[in-house]
Amino acid sequence: MIEGIDHIIKRLESLKQDLPEMVGELIEENAAMVEDLQTAQLEAGIDSEGEKITPAYSVNTVAIKKAKGQPHDRVTLKDTGAFHRAMFLSGGQAGQFSVGNSDPKAAKLEDKYGPEIFGLTDGSKQELIDGLLRAELPERVRHKLLN
Repeated sequence: MIEGIDHIIKRLESLKQDLPEMVGELIEENAAMVEDLQTAQLEAGIDSEGEKITPAYSVNTVAIKKAKGQPHDRVTLKDTGAFHRAMFLSGGQAGQFSVGNSDPKAAKLEDKYGPEIFGLTDGSKQELIDGLLRAELPERVRHKLLN
């Protein structure tokens, strides 16, 4: 009986060390969810701080957006969709990650609108926790403890 308790204690100690890596793997495996959350924020016109993306579009850009039937009341950083499609997850190890963009316009847009255009708001992070980690992490923990 004592041998069984010692075994459980060792597994729990190991779990404490392995948990950040487990979270990171889960996030990496679900990179599309993170990318979708990032894109949804941009489409809503908010940055990673939950603030309105500024500066606002120029008068000319507003006219072009209206002609295309695109939102013009907020900065969405979307014209053709190439910038939004170029989002990618970077990192994930130990539960730490960032969102990047491989579009050639990314550096120019970051210079104009600030580095806060990349990254998740607290609300988006909570969606990630609720929709992914709370749903899938317990099963991984169970598997780790029982195997």
